[in-house]
Amino acid sequence: MKRALIQLYKSVLGYTERLFGSAPSKSELIVACMHSTPADRLSDFEMLVERLHSRFTFLDPSDLPLYLENPNHFNDGPYFLFTFDDGLSNNLDSAKILAAHKIKAIYFVVPDFIDAIDPESYYRTYIRPLVDTRIDHQINDVTSMSWSEISALKDMGHSIGNHTRTHRLHQGMSQKEIETELDYTDQKIQENIGVKPLFFASPNNTLDSVGSIAASIISKNQYYHFTTIPGLHSSGENPKNWVYRRNIEVHWGKGAIEFALGSFDLSRWQKQRFALSLLLRASHHDTSSSL
Repeated sequence: MKRALIQLYKSVLGYTERLFGSAPSKSELIVACMHSTPADRLSDFEMLVERLHSRFTFLDPSDLPLYLENPNHFNDGPYFLFTFDDGLSNNLDSAKILAAHKIKAIYFVVPDFIDAIDPESYYRTYIRPLVDTRIDHQINDVTSMSWSEISALKDMGHSIGNHTRTHRLHQGMSQKEIETELDYTDQKIQENIGVKPLFFASPNNTLDSVGSIAASIISKNQYYHFTTIPGLHSSGENPKNWVYRRNIEVHWGKGAIEFALGSFDLSRWQKQRFALSLLLRASHHDTSSSL
């Protein structure tokens, strides 16, 4: 009941902002963080793509560094970028839909999930312990793509990103453990698809998974860090190598998606964005001190 009321609340606010609120600026970039795209929800995904196509310019991931360096040089938006976490097998069909629309996305993968003897058990244990079987009820909804399928994503023009080795990155890890989470994933991606990733997405909650040690390593590795925290990019308030993302799921109703795309909820994340900026400053100090 509580969950239904929250969704209703978001839907009302989402539709209200869509009808009466101001549209994002022509320089704004909205980055979606998505996960599962089940086979029986692909029509919903295609409709989502078509709705977004009528309102946004899709940003090519290769243009992201230029955009983050100076958003005001991009004035043909607002812009939109799809990202998908975890590398679920059911993402392959949605990737084909995007390719058919000439849209390129970023897929963040977890090597230990891909290489697991029992990927479903791994997923339910380390990635998503609570699976909503009303949505994810087929084997492709709880298992990973293979390396050959991930390579096929690259051949479609999509980018492959680092989502840690195990999906268990947290602040309590030692520096060596954190380095393994990041460096091992880079190596596995490079071995299997021939490209070293530029993009990194922190798992779970960024402020729980990334502390000063991880932030310093992320900065040293020159990743573009995709966070779990929403915000605006054209305002200049975000650090240039940190990307704000808004969670959107394919099974959500139109109102809930409008809420995620809008600005009503952004003030709630102000403290988290400030904490991210402190992490960045500390990481830059640690990196420059080690040179």
